[in-house]
Amino acid sequence: IMRGKSITIPYGLMFKKYYCAHCGNKLEKVKTHRVVTKDDKDYYQYQSRNTFPRHDHDVYDYELKCPCCHRRVSFREQCILERIQKKYRTKQLTKEMIKENYIVFENKEQRRVLLNRILIPTVILIVCFGLYFLLSEENNEYLIYDIIFLVVVITIIVVGAIKKNNGSYKTRYRQTYSYKEETLYEKLHAYSSSNKDLVEESTMCYCFYCQKKMDSKEIENYLKEGNGTALCPYCGVDAILPDVIEEEINDEVIAGMNKYWF
Repeated sequence: IMRGKSITIPYGLMFKKYYCAHCGNKLEKVKTHRVVTKDDKDYYQYQSRNTFPRHDHDVYDYELKCPCCHRRVSFREQCILERIQKKYRTKQLTKEMIKENYIVFENKEQRRVLLNRILIPTVILIVCFGLYFLLSEENNEYLIYDIIFLVVVITIIVVGAIKKNNGSYKTRYRQTYSYKEETLYEKLHAYSSSNKDLVEESTMCYCFYCQKKMDSKEIENYLKEGNGTALCPYCGVDAILPDVIEEEINDEVIAGMNKYWF
């Protein structure tokens, strides 16, 4: 049985340098892995002819890691932090700077992503259509129909991009996570690595693999990588989220994290 495999890397990670918002050092790329099953909203996004129907997919992506303070941050979150860094013209940001500007720049980043999803395929389509029209030797008597077809396709692209951004696909064969869901799940996943300091500061912790809630004092085992990655005392998986972070963690979020990453 063939199992699907997908490796994606945002173009921004290939050409740009990013800096830690906490200490200002250059960030490094770290590969992440999640398993997409048939129960996930974005399952059909990864299905291809080369995989066994309804089989799981291994999806590899990238996070960013600071080699000095060992903090990890998702690419989506770093794009938002980069906007705040540009606003204040400094690599190091205080908690007050981040808290004051995060939601505003998160909405701006969401609009930028939506615009890219619309503009890139639309421009490619218009260029191809223009070249076909210019290189065609025949006098095109059906130009009006071609233009109507072009407008219809562009409309489908726009509607599809908006639905994908909002996670509003509800058909059997096409569902997606919204931009905010993906951003939240990838941001929280970064807190599950090199998190020993955060766990020690927390009162309660959550495991998004076995979905159990526990006292932070119950966590005794850590991986040696970075400054220590907490292991769940019940299932032994490095999927611990501390409650000291600003994001609200509840049963719904933990269930969503479990479905998204496992």
